[in-house]
Amino acid sequence: MDRGVFLRPLGNVLYTLPPYCISDADLDEIYAALEGFLNNL
Repeated sequence: MDRGVFLRPLGNVLYTLPPYCISDADLDEIYAALEGFLNNL
C-alpha cells in the first residue's frame, strides 16, 4: 500500500488481478512493487 499497489495474500500465495485494459507502465509499477516486497522478506 505504501507504493500505491494493493496486493492480495491468499495463504502463502501473493497475487494481483489487474484489469485487461491496464497500460504497460501501470503493469510495470505493479511488478516493481511486488518485486520490492519479495526482496524485503
